[in-house]
Amino acid sequence: MRTWYCFKESQYILTNERLICVEQKNFFHKSVSEADLSKIQEANYEVKGFWPSMLEFGNVEVHLYPPAGAKMILEQVEEPKKIQQQILNIMPLRHQSTERDQIEEREREESKMQKKTPRQESKKPAKEDDFWG
Repeated sequence: MRTWYCFKESQYILTNERLICVEQKNFFHKSVSEADLSKIQEANYEVKGFWPSMLEFGNVEVHLYPPAGAKMILEQVEEPKKIQQQILNIMPLRHQSTERDQIEEREREESKMQKKTPRQESKKPAKEDDFWG
């Protein structure tokens, strides 16, 4: 009963920005972790045993950086090869998007610097132009 409940309540969510793992460890223990797609270095999957091979269940291991050796494991997911491929397919898009954002930010900063000119001191109006006279 507990194993089935934990299995059913665990979720793995892949968005265009991050990978989110919601794992139900016990009836009263839930673990949530997430990783930005730009931090994903690689993704591997493993199907081990007769029944997991027949039913296409396995683990997907996602390696992150920094720090070296950090990883997320998506446990007992259906069609792990398909999930691995989805992660690998979206990774280059996210890396390109991040690089593009950095370039655009740099260009904005440079254009701001170019637009800035030394302040000119405002001149006081001559006495005859003074409204309050």
